[in-house]
Amino acid sequence: MDLQNLRRGLVTIGRIVIPTAVLIAIAIGVWRLAHDTQGVARKIAPPPMIALAPPPPPPPPKEQPPEPEKTETAEPTPEPKADAAPKSDAPKQLTISGPAQAGSDAFGVAAGKGGGVTIGGDPNGSDTSGGGGFAEANYQRYLSATLQSAIQADERVNRLFFSAEVRIWVRSDGAVGDVVIARSSGDTRADNALVAALRSLPRLDRPPPQTKFPARVALRGRRA
Repeated sequence: MDLQNLRRGLVTIGRIVIPTAVLIAIAIGVWRLAHDTQGVARKIAPPPMIALAPPPPPPPPKEQPPEPEKTETAEPTPEPKADAAPKSDAPKQLTISGPAQAGSDAFGVAAGKGGGVTIGGDPNGSDTSGGGGFAEANYQRYLSATLQSAIQADERVNRLFFSAEVRIWVRSDGAVGDVVIARSSGDTRADNALVAALRSLPRLDRPPPQTKFPARVALRGRRA
């Protein structure tokens, strides 16, 4: 019995000791291998060198073209112009010819011999007024006086109270081309009556050729 127990004990010890010894041997081998590898210096290959191309040379400076020579030219001397003969711009009397008028009104328009309204000329409408801007200004005064007298004699508007401005076109033969309201009186009925009265006017004096239209005329109406 003792011999069998001894064998069993040895078998048990062998089962424990042999694997342990194998593990120890493996660990020692691994440790040595690691130390041997660390002791060997590894050679690292240097990185390859890339040769860079040299920069291109700077461009040559541009040659500036020579400046052209400036030549002075003599300016021609202007010849003096002969003085034009002065025009006579003496103001002429503005008249309204009519049998029912006498003296002069608030517009500085004197009474004539009858037969229509005249401005510095005969009642047949011939233009004998001064030239230039005076003739145009004189005709503007003529229009203001004529239109104001016309509305005072027209029953459609002479009983109305208003203050308005109109634009009027007069043709070369003296006929009224058109009349429109430039500044309203505030009363549509008065505006319409005023335009109708002026559009029905008889032929006026012929305007000077240089007169610009439309002409702007301020008019007033008063109750009778």
